[in-house]
Amino acid sequence: MWHNVEMNMPNKFVNNLTDENIIKLEQLWQTSSNFRLRNGSQAVLLSFQKVPIDEIAKICNVGRDAVSSWIKRWETDGYEGLSDQPKSGRRATLSKKEELQAVKPALRVPHSPVRQLSAIEKKTGKQVSRGMLKRMLKKNIVGNESNEAKPRNTISESFAAPDEN
Repeated sequence: MWHNVEMNMPNKFVNNLTDENIIKLEQLWQTSSNFRLRNGSQAVLLSFQKVPIDEIAKICNVGRDAVSSWIKRWETDGYEGLSDQPKSGRRATLSKKEELQAVKPALRVPHSPVRQLSAIEKKTGKQVSRGMLKRMLKKNIVGNESNEAKPRNTISESFAAPDEN
């Protein structure tokens, strides 16, 4: 029968940090715009202070495997090891800026997807599908109308004229 007994999990600690490393890691932890880089920097600093991996995982709100990975990558690759590796998968067709620019012409002719797609292609120089257009509109417009906004199922529903009383 299993009991709620805390097991002694193995720990590994960062042993060699120079004053320069500590200062740079603290700067990354406190000022980086990348959340995961901030977490990794904090994990390395805590590990250097001999905080157990389980405690670091709780502080950073991640699993112990993530903490262990950060420590290992720090030891092998230094600062570069704390940054995320490139992910697999298709890159976005439009940048966020282009996506916002694409939504504007789509709103001018809300009931004509063919014209919307043509206007987007003229504006950005890139082709997008009807499905992508629908997702962009939902993401950039429909969900941001108000705090009570609810997702809608179709483009035409999203921009239908309001009921007049």
